[in-house]
Amino acid sequence: MAATTATPQTMRLLVEIDGAVHPLADCRWVRIEPNDCVTGSLVGNAVTSPQHAAERFTTSKRERAREERAGVRYQLVTPDRWATHAKPCLLGDCAHEWLA
Repeated sequence: MAATTATPQTMRLLVEIDGAVHPLADCRWVRIEPNDCVTGSLVGNAVTSPQHAAERFTTSKRERAREERAGVRYQLVTPDRWATHAKPCLLGDCAHEWLA
């Protein structure tokens, strides 16, 4: 009797962003200030929703509520969007003005 070998299976989660499908692991969750400046980034498969991303970035429930009232938001972005919008902000190379 011949031995059978199982081939390992890899699960890839896919997401649709702006009508295009991307591997979730290639995308990034970003924290966006009210002035549209990105101030944080997580790999896409680290969290499952904007609410979960908020919890990862800001552990205090009270502080999360304050940030939400102020207009801070969390968004899953494509690799291209991360490179053109988030990366410059995170490197301090953006043109956004900081809100006082």
